Amino acid sequence: MYASKQRSEQWMVERANKLKEDVSTRLQTCNNVVEIMHLVDAIQRLGIDHLFKQDICSILSVINGSEFHSSNLHDVATRFRLLREHGFWVSSDAFNKFRGSDGRWDESAIPLLPDYLKKFYCKILNIFKEFEDQVAVNEKYRVSYAKKEFQNLSTYYLQEAEWSHQDYKPSFKEQVELSTMSSTVPLLSVSAMLGSYETVTNEAFQWAASHPSGVIACAKIMRFMNDIAAFKCRKSKGDSESSLECYIDEHKVTSKVAIDKIDALIEDQWRTLNQARYEHSSLLPVVRRVVNLAAATVFFYGGRKDAYTCITHLQEVIDNLFFKPVPI
Repeated sequence: MYASKQRSEQWMVERANKLKEDVSTRLQTCNNVVEIMHLVDAIQRLGIDHLFKQDICSILSVINGSEFHSSNLHDVATRFRLLREHGFWVSSDAFNKFRGSDGRWDESAIPLLPDYLKKFYCKILNIFKEFEDQVAVNEKYRVSYAKKEFQNLSTYYLQEAEWSHQDYKPSFKEQVELSTMSSTVPLLSVSAMLGSYETVTNEAFQWAASHPSGVIACAKIMRFMNDIAAFKCRKSKGDSESSLECYIDEHKVTSKVAIDKIDALIEDQWRTLNQARYEHSSLLPVVRRVVNLAAATVFFYGGRKDAYTCITHLQEVIDNLFFKPVPI
């Protein structure tokens, strides 16, 4: 029985070594750029890229130094992502050929996308088209503001993904700057005004889209409160470091000290947000929307509970609103 187990383990080791040799040989002999890119991509997705680190670095260096022309969006995107992940600078101009004359993504590019992205991309296009269909002709400019913020949000998400793939540990300042913008508050501040006709003007959209201090303050409140509420859960899941964790690492302090510091920063942002009411009195209805968004953040993340992720924290509120009779 023991001898049989030994033979079985030996066979698995030999099989694994043979497969590694086969993959390494394929990496070294493949001359098709597209094929080799997708092979590297597959190896990374399988989580075995550490076994071929030297081969992959050599291949990507060659790819980076070679000209690449393709009308296939998936291939262009794969090259862009792989090189960026490994620290090579690649210009996003490579995607210009897939954009319309107005800078927007062309619908004709949909067939070029991999299957897992086609439905997602179509859904995004349909959502914005529904917005455009519902607003008056002279108000369609509003949707362009929302589209621009969505594009910005995608850029922020991409930067976070690059940091994660590169195992880059940002400073507290870097983390706050990026995660504030990726909090979705800038997008929500604009989107919340799409259907408001009487109280919202083009000036209001320009104000929100310029990311003024009031919007940034709201975004920081959401980011900081979320990071505190999700601290323990995020740590156990192995997620990318939050602003709280970056502060702990950078200043070599305990989580309690870091939370106290973040709480103080939240108080500062509330002062900034309240000040925006007086600095932009002509836009008060719009500023009030941003303030209400910050108040909603307290509802979801107050008491250091992540009710946005764990709905059980809202159970009592839901019961009181919809199920329990109001005492008379």
